Amino acid sequence: MDIIKIVLCVMFLAILCVVVRSYKSEYALLFELCCLIMIGYIVVSKCDDLIENFESIILLYDESFSSLKILLKALSISVLCDFASSFCRESGNETLSNGIELIGKTAILSLGFPLLKLLVETAIGFIG
Repeated sequence: MDIIKIVLCVMFLAILCVVVRSYKSEYALLFELCCLIMIGYIVVSKCDDLIENFESIILLYDESFSSLKILLKALSISVLCDFASSFCRESGNETLSNGIELIGKTAILSLGFPLLKLLVETAIGFIG
């Protein structure tokens, strides 16, 4: 039940951020950033099972590792851009948030072209 601990920690830190914002608004952003780093550390430290599952998938699909690597890169770009976009949106920079989302979508699209090429080559191989 680690997720319950994380959710309770987030709720407590959100209340603390509101209290800090009411006294010193310039420190609230720094406090939120520190809270996000702390929560991120908690989540990343719990990812041992996830890494083991990815290792087993890589061992099963060794010949198509390039497509799996592309998918993992796209997933990481998506998560990072969403995090940065949400952070900018919460701090009041809507334009910067939209720019980050556009850059992330463009990066994922350009990253997906080799996968599309592999899919077309596989389809041609089945047809021909």
